[in-house]
Amino acid sequence: SEMKRWLNKKDYRLDRPIAKLSDNEQDLFMMGRSFFAIPWVFAPSATTARDGLGPLFNANTCTSCHSGNGLGETYTKSGNISRALITKLSRPNGEPVPHYGGQIAVNGMQDVPFEATPTRTITDIPISYPDGKKVILHKPTYGLKNLNYGELADDVVIVQRRAPALVGLGLLTKVSDKEILKNADTDDKNKDGISGKPNWLDKNKTVLGRFTVKAGSSSVLEQTAIAAANDMGLTNPLFPNELCTDEQTACQKAPKGRPSVVDGQTLDLPANRLAAITFYLNNAKIPVKKLNAIGQQGKKMFTDIGCVDCHLSQMTTIDGMTFAPYTDLLLHDMGEGLADGRVEGSANEREFRTAPLWGLSTYAKTLKSKIPYYLHDSRATSIEEAILWHGGESEKSKQLFMKLPEKDRQVVLAFLNQL
Repeated sequence: SEMKRWLNKKDYRLDRPIAKLSDNEQDLFMMGRSFFAIPWVFAPSATTARDGLGPLFNANTCTSCHSGNGLGETYTKSGNISRALITKLSRPNGEPVPHYGGQIAVNGMQDVPFEATPTRTITDIPISYPDGKKVILHKPTYGLKNLNYGELADDVVIVQRRAPALVGLGLLTKVSDKEILKNADTDDKNKDGISGKPNWLDKNKTVLGRFTVKAGSSSVLEQTAIAAANDMGLTNPLFPNELCTDEQTACQKAPKGRPSVVDGQTLDLPANRLAAITFYLNNAKIPVKKLNAIGQQGKKMFTDIGCVDCHLSQMTTIDGMTFAPYTDLLLHDMGEGLADGRVEGSANEREFRTAPLWGLSTYAKTLKSKIPYYLHDSRATSIEEAILWHGGESEKSKQLFMKLPEKDRQVVLAFLNQL
């Protein structure tokens, strides 16, 4: 009965509150949704509750990248890179990136130059199934132009990350570290070719990452604060200072908003509003629909070829609810094809968190373009292509998928399209 509170059997929407919230909780949910959806503005402004946007930023509202809590767009109508496909920078030694910091801002307020314009070129890679069917894989090469604060150092790693759908974050939060770690097998002691590695975010191995592409965030609150600071330029309890580098003098001198003072801190997004957004995201329902007969067949095949070794069909929360996010929240070596040179915490350049598959059926429905792309950098134009990019620990399952008759492959895809 507790699990039923979380299920949205009515439609595909990802922003409905779970059932049986108290009046105060309903108010907090609506407050969080408001700050998530309504645009922020530059300072100075009469709208003091929502001023403080920038000085450098990508978007002025969370829904610019997560429309209806859904997947981010990959391209604009004119074919340019969407602001929901962000560009991150890093260096192999972990040192700060000179001039630019860790993420590129494509917009700046008046008199503050934006940082750069992301570029993306696609190389077609033809492959063939054993039965002769031909498929094209699309390999992106990331870059930057219009660098307004100087050239990048030679060792800077550039990656692109697409804004994910925000599905069932509250339930994933309720999974204990112990539940996640029971599936870890870092040294592959059982010799099944699947390791499953936790991403510890501290030296003492007490903070376990579970969110983002490489499990680089430990909580929804932390990731919300990261996005607020990097995507919108909003100071908050975790990022109390504007993210202006030493070279960005106009950014440093830009007008500040009239921030709220909470707990002695003067911030654009104070603790109570950050908590409200987090509550909203952690208490949104999950769209579910019953698998039809084809979907049930596809689920069995998905299991038989070993996909569930990483995309677990069942997890249990600390209060005993079982659910099917189709992830283990662990890192896996995905092979050279997906390796992008970026290291996060204990995740190396080939390792990625198992992406949750629940909500796949909502992707096209929540996008204005109705054209979803897949994988962490939106390289895959279909779920089928996303499967074919799997390598490393998932190579065996990919090969088993490729060896299935075409009819059976379509059954597996039908199952995934019903999640």
